[in-house]
Amino acid sequence: MIILIATITLIVATLLIYYRKKKK
Repeated sequence: MIILIATITLIVATLLIYYRKKKK
């Protein structure tokens, strides 16, 4: 369970950073 949550958080964080960079 913890690994799954960590993986999801990592993916979301990566997409967020990519989105912010693309938006800027």
